[in-house]
Amino acid sequence: MLVGREPQVDTLVSLFTKASSGEKATVLIDGPMGIGKTALLTEVTRRASDTGMRVLTARADRLEQDLGFGVVRQLLERTVLRDPSLLDGPAALAGPLFAPDALMPEEHSGWADTSATVLHGLYWLTVRLTETTPVVFAIDDAQWIDQASLRWLAYLFRRLEGLPVVVLATHRGGMLPTDDQLTLPRFDHRMRLTGLDERAVEQVVHSTLDQPAAEFVASCRTATGGNPLFLTALLSTCRQQALPPDAASATRISEYGPEEVDRLVRDLVHQLGPDGVTVVEAVAVLGDGASPEMIGAVADTAPDVVYDILHRMRRAGLMVGRDDHTVSFTHAVVRAAIADGMLPSVANLMRRRAARTLFDEGADRERIAAYVLRLPVVGEQWVSDVLMDAAMVATKRGAPESVAAYLRRALGEPLARSRRASALIGLGTVELGTDLPTAIANLTEGIHLSAEDDERERSAVLLGRALCVNDRYPEAIGKLQQTRQLIASRDSGLTLPEIEEVFLGTLVPEFATAAWRRCAELRLTGHEGTPVEGLAAAFRGYEQTVRTGSAAEAIRCGRRALELRPCTRSDAVAFGGAALALAAADDVEVGWQFSDQAVKDAVATGSVFTYAVWISHRGQYQYRCGRLLEAQADLQASIDIRIDHLGVGARSSHVAATAGGLLDVLVDRMLVDDAEALLRRWDLGGGLPDHLLFVRVLQARGRLRLVQGDPVRALADFQQAMDMVERCGFSNPFVYPCHYETVTALLTLGRTADARDLAERTATLSDQWGTDHAKGTAFRTRALVEPRGQALELLHESVRRLSGSPSRLDYAHSLADLGALLLRDDQPVPARDRLREALDLAERMGAVALSERVLVELKAAGGRPRSRRVHGTEALTPSERRVASLAATGATNTDIAQQLFVGLRTVEVHLTNTYRKLGIHGRTELACALSASVS
Repeated sequence: MLVGREPQVDTLVSLFTKASSGEKATVLIDGPMGIGKTALLTEVTRRASDTGMRVLTARADRLEQDLGFGVVRQLLERTVLRDPSLLDGPAALAGPLFAPDALMPEEHSGWADTSATVLHGLYWLTVRLTETTPVVFAIDDAQWIDQASLRWLAYLFRRLEGLPVVVLATHRGGMLPTDDQLTLPRFDHRMRLTGLDERAVEQVVHSTLDQPAAEFVASCRTATGGNPLFLTALLSTCRQQALPPDAASATRISEYGPEEVDRLVRDLVHQLGPDGVTVVEAVAVLGDGASPEMIGAVADTAPDVVYDILHRMRRAGLMVGRDDHTVSFTHAVVRAAIADGMLPSVANLMRRRAARTLFDEGADRERIAAYVLRLPVVGEQWVSDVLMDAAMVATKRGAPESVAAYLRRALGEPLARSRRASALIGLGTVELGTDLPTAIANLTEGIHLSAEDDERERSAVLLGRALCVNDRYPEAIGKLQQTRQLIASRDSGLTLPEIEEVFLGTLVPEFATAAWRRCAELRLTGHEGTPVEGLAAAFRGYEQTVRTGSAAEAIRCGRRALELRPCTRSDAVAFGGAALALAAADDVEVGWQFSDQAVKDAVATGSVFTYAVWISHRGQYQYRCGRLLEAQADLQASIDIRIDHLGVGARSSHVAATAGGLLDVLVDRMLVDDAEALLRRWDLGGGLPDHLLFVRVLQARGRLRLVQGDPVRALADFQQAMDMVERCGFSNPFVYPCHYETVTALLTLGRTADARDLAERTATLSDQWGTDHAKGTAFRTRALVEPRGQALELLHESVRRLSGSPSRLDYAHSLADLGALLLRDDQPVPARDRLREALDLAERMGAVALSERVLVELKAAGGRPRSRRVHGTEALTPSERRVASLAATGATNTDIAQQLFVGLRTVEVHLTNTYRKLGIHGRTELACALSASVS
């Protein structure tokens, strides 16, 4: 019976009513040892279960802190095993977490961190669980929760809004830590338990002893502070010592204190005799849920003796049966009292027996590893086998902290060279996100020790990518170069690290010359059917593009590379070269299809990194096609994911190209203040790193300066961008085009000769590259510096060329230029036709800056344009636009949340705002509203 906690019970039970209405609640119950947290949690969850809620419970264990997702598995495993259909759909991503290691794929596919995938799956598993009834997650002793389960809690808390879920957790502590020390996520409510009041203590004492005096009861409360555990131990001692509960005894009560718990436990255990002590110590080593058979094996004691001793411990109130087959101590303090009195040699002997017994039974490797981790070096192969196998299982289960713990311990055992290499590579891989210097050291040593070329290549590419994300390109190139020199010669003569090394070198001016020299020595063709075919094709397409080779060859190679990318066991940076090739070669629609599929694949697998990369590429293609709102949504999503989920800084090269694309969109949409704010917020307004990926930022910033009426600073940005491109060995100006804007800035500043020279050079290079986009933009640029008659001819040709190009925005700009020049040439009728077409395109695309300019020209030409209004879709934020577009295709809220890596509540809020802005009542009207708003 729970005594003295009625107000707390009522408070917690009230949350269940809210959960039944679809509201979430999270409560942290905090207090010192023995204060009654577990009893309160038990009573509250019993009542929740009585109301029909689904109650899932777990008890964190200090012995299982290295067991990845140990608490999550306690909460969910039995439910999932009873109903495997819960793992259908996106929840299947969490499937490996609940599969016995015997059912795991035998092939070891590397040490890549899959935790984001598993967390994504666990969220959708939670959604599935709430479809029929509200859910209560109850976690006892959360101070010992494993790191993977802790990450799950934090991930879930950010997405709980709108889900009928209650999370209750107990936490031991004398006081709650401050926010900057708190390792648990932020709970909605914090309930601090203190000692029982006088009335409750009186009730407990009266239920234990006969007719206690008031003075005796008061002394009991003073001595124990109302702590239920200490009070129970004190009263038990009084009964054992036959101390009468009268006023005279009240003065003796002050001699007792919290240490009575330890003394009581020790006394009861020693009454069991030597076998009893051994059995109880075995239970302390094994932890909660130990079976009598395992206890007997670890204690080296006959089964009948074990059962007798466990029976006596239950009668003494120190143990309980968790079910029909296992036992546990009634309180963690009981186990702590026993464990603290054990000799280390005895504890280690029992851990070794436990591990070996489980190993011989073929138990789950992570379960065995929990005991091995606490052993000193054993020096036997079965130990290292267990640890390496456990690390592989933990990798598939998405628990990188556990992987690191197992591999560090494995490296303490004697290992064969190949096993040590694999352990070092695995450890380095999982450390990349937490301890980059140590990760680099471990990966480097592992690569040197490994004799497997495939393992070396994948590890080197992964290390290079991690260094690049942290803007450490010289180190990345150096590590890839070292690996290339280590790898044995192949028939193809080409390796993944070699391609990646050269590609990265072309992005940094100081390495570019050497990189292109090295490229000339590579054979990038003839690798069909080999592991390097995809990446070789990507680099070949990239080389053809940036060195002004064949656009047709760039398209062929780019397409082949992106076809093979999903099959390549490496998400190498160089695949971005294939995406760039298709964009520059006017194969934009195909590039969009590849990137869109890559985004969908990333959603299906829960790969946050891949999602961030390819939704950025998709956004760049959207921009080229003139879908500015969609482009803005994709580019913003990519940046948000990289900063919020991957921990990448906004000023990182990993974000720079995407940020430049987003700035371009903002300028075209005439959101000048937003663009300026973005520059300030991300510290992109001043000097920038000398790195090719910052070219897009420079160009977009220059366009912004032109709009702001500052041609001096605009020209400085354009020239720095062109200089950087040239120093990186690029001869094709249509990869990162800004020639039109640069010529405009030069003319504004009166530098006519320089403007003409640049326009003519651009025209010559456009003939070499030969795409409609290149020729059309070059004609438009030359028209700026030629007399009116010749300029009109150039603009007519520009419009003709761009009409067949996927670059709708450039086409609209050429139409606008042509219409304006026809007006100045006293040809108002054709001028109006061109300007109306340009205005129609600009408004369809959301290109507000262009449409405002065309409106002025059209009025001057005598046209009567309709009064411009803000279209419904233009009022939508990028996030609202993304959600609305998906909903219009028939996607459910669940589908949308899964695809965008957001919670259901976020989707609901965006749709509600969208309906209001578009003036509609629901999703059945959404497709028509979006279509009508655009047209």
